[in-house]
Amino acid sequence: DGNCGVNVNRPNIGMPSSNLLCATWDRDLTYRVATVIAEEAKENEINMILAPAMNIHRNPLCGRHPEYFSEDPYLSGILAGYFCKGLEDNGISGSIKHVIANNSESTRKRNHSLIPERALREIYLKGFEIAVKESHPGAVMSSYNKVNGKYVNNNYRLLFMVLPYVWGFDGFLM
Repeated sequence: DGNCGVNVNRPNIGMPSSNLLCATWDRDLTYRVATVIAEEAKENEINMILAPAMNIHRNPLCGRHPEYFSEDPYLSGILAGYFCKGLEDNGISGSIKHVIANNSESTRKRNHSLIPERALREIYLKGFEIAVKESHPGAVMSSYNKVNGKYVNNNYRLLFMVLPYVWGFDGFLM
């Protein structure tokens, strides 16, 4: 499952890609798309949608660009927050993913991004921060890659200090 609909093995509703939604700058439309996805998830007895995906458009070769909202962290964060609210307000948990720098599909499990601290805070983490504070998601999913020498899923400072104590996240870590 993901930003464009519920992943079931039969015909279902296909929704616009995240970068298409992002081009509208429309919070209400983004919320309504997520509401439709939440309704379909309930009909299929699915409790959590693994979305919104929202990494920065960093590399034009990233295979997940249709899932990700934008190259702008503020716009991505706001619209991902409204998407997640649309799920959560309708009884379906959202999972904001893939924290952080998951910008290479072909090498995502072995990719290693070296990102200066300022760029990390102002560009790569900012959208996630905005989305988490905006929507209070049920879950946050880490990426598989390394950032500055550590696998993100093993980054204690980010996952157990920044997420709960700085951003107020109190959900499930995937």
